[in-house]
Amino acid sequence: MVEATEPVFSGEAIKTEPVLQARKLCKTYQMGEITVTALQDVDLDLYQGEQTEAGLK
Repeated sequence: MVEATEPVFSGEAIKTEPVLQARKLCKTYQMGEITVTALQDVDLDLYQGEQTEAGLK
């Protein structure tokens, strides 16, 4: 896991608190009798000014 230790810069303001946090995200897929783990215990922090793209279904 990569952890941010420095503040995130957005323009002139220093942003040290995330605007969104998600912890211990998991995603599994069922393929017949087999379960495939795509994500396991993933932590996510998003800071103001960051852009993301996710294809969620």
